[in-house]
Amino acid sequence: MIVVVGPMTFQQITPPELPVHESSTRIAGFPLFASDRLPVAIVAVGARPRGVIAIGGVAIGVIAVGGIAVGVLALGGVSCGLAAVAGLAIGWWAMGGGAIGYRAFGGLAAGGYAYAGNGVAYGYHEASGRQKERLFG
Repeated sequence: MIVVVGPMTFQQITPPELPVHESSTRIAGFPLFASDRLPVAIVAVGARPRGVIAIGGVAIGVIAVGGIAVGVLALGGVSCGLAAVAGLAIGWWAMGGGAIGYRAFGGLAAGGYAYAGNGVAYGYHEASGRQKERLFG
């Protein structure tokens, strides 16, 4: 029993490898589509993609979708960008559970113009539709 079960219990479990794919079509020297652990392409899908459209775990691109997203339009769990939509969103226009930005909308919003609905909003100019002069007095 030890000879059969012992080696199986001490084996390292490795995650399955993503199939590596890179299209032959090139735009400005970059492939049109690539999928891998660290893809760089116009449309990149993988664990840490970088491209114009990046989809994956830690995505960096013009349009980034992932657990952590950084880009002009960022969608994910934690996002940072010009327009960010996430659980924690940081950006010029930020929308999410916690939103920090010039125009912020969320349950906890902070920024120039902050809207929180029934949540908490702190705005430099306006918070939840109330002008700054009326916020503190």
